[in-house]
Amino acid sequence: MSRTYGGEQPLERCLALISYTATPMFLVGIVQIYPVIWLNYVVGLPVLAYTVYRLYIGTPIMMRIPGEQGFFFQCDSSCRYGRPDWTAGEQRDALERRYST
Repeated sequence: MSRTYGGEQPLERCLALISYTATPMFLVGIVQIYPVIWLNYVVGLPVLAYTVYRLYIGTPIMMRIPGEQGFFFQCDSSCRYGRPDWTAGEQRDALERRYST
């Protein structure tokens, strides 16, 4: 997908973006240990929104593409790789097909 949107970045830089983005979710996991459903929602939903915001803000910066293209890039990747019917075996097969030469 990076070729479609005009950005090519190494895997290390992409992993850094995901680590930066997912940090709030890891930190809120400490609160999620305590099993009170309303507390989990009150703390978890804003953190989830902030995590998505960080991903949408960081993607165009990391890929060095305009913000409008970054939005479409992120929507496209979320739809493509965030589907529940996309199993781990299908992901593995797709990656093997892509990188086997």
